[in-house]
Amino acid sequence: PVLFRKYVAYSKRNCIPKISDEAREILIQYYLTLRGLAADNSKPVPVTARQLEALVRLAEASARVRLSPTVDESDATRVINIVDRCLRDVAYDPNTNSFDIDRLETGFSQQKRNMFRDIIDEIKKYTEKTTDDGKRVDFAQKDKVIEGLVAKGYNKEEVKKRIDELHKDGQIMEPRNGILKLL
Repeated sequence: PVLFRKYVAYSKRNCIPKISDEAREILIQYYLTLRGLAADNSKPVPVTARQLEALVRLAEASARVRLSPTVDESDATRVINIVDRCLRDVAYDPNTNSFDIDRLETGFSQQKRNMFRDIIDEIKKYTEKTTDDGKRVDFAQKDKVIEGLVAKGYNKEEVKKRIDELHKDGQIMEPRNGILKLL
């Protein structure tokens, strides 16, 4: 461990690699590919310039480990392989068979976020009504909410799970069995 620490300290102090044109082009092309994936799937959380900066920093670190004065193509491809593997592990959505940057940025897939939004909208649909005597209704029947979402094409069991998650998150409450209320 001591020798390794000395090696890392030496490389930080003495090795400041410059990125080659070829490596820069490889990283930019990969970044543009990622942006294209995010744009094609109309993700609300896009791939930003921050990710390009991260690619460059990782490529520089790869060159620094080799004590190389330049970041070359091998560093760029190494970084792309690492990032691609990480994205597959963290941001790949098997339901849509594509990368979902939302999962990486927010912890939820876009599909899950849409379901949360639709559940809240469905509850609002019932809570924005008034009774015949002018009183505002501030609750929704759980069964009616579930029926409305199933009619929109959602799976009933999945809807129940998401309602439970919203309840645990404190976004909705169930004051009585079968009654939902927004917080």
